[in-house]
Amino acid sequence: MKLNPDQLIASLANELKCRKFLIFGPEESVIETTSTSLINNIKKMIDVDVQQIDYAVAKNDIALVRDGLKSKSLFGGSKLIIVSGIGGNISKEFIELCKEPIKNGVLILLAGELGKTSQIREIIVTGK
Repeated sequence: MKLNPDQLIASLANELKCRKFLIFGPEESVIETTSTSLINNIKKMIDVDVQQIDYAVAKNDIALVRDGLKSKSLFGGSKLIIVSGIGGNISKEFIELCKEPIKNGVLILLAGELGKTSQIREIIVTGK
């Protein structure tokens, strides 16, 4: 589903229906503002521990992200994992990770400009 920042925050008003988010675009300040609002709204809805991982680390240690999404936090809540620095070139392993369903945690992907045919964009938007 494609939403502008205001629609995204409004869609979270009552419940967290989605567990994967991709925030991308040419303006870093818009990405930062949108992701901060999203994180704050998720924290209001569910108990989460936030973990930030750079894509350069995540692509070489997929287990770090996968295990984080499956594990509970120290205090019983879920993990909210933010992967930043995503570009147009995504590893096959990371693509496969993004295809997996998420039951406990929340995954937020932060990227710069992505083309319409970007694999990561297609997976998150279509869910396939």
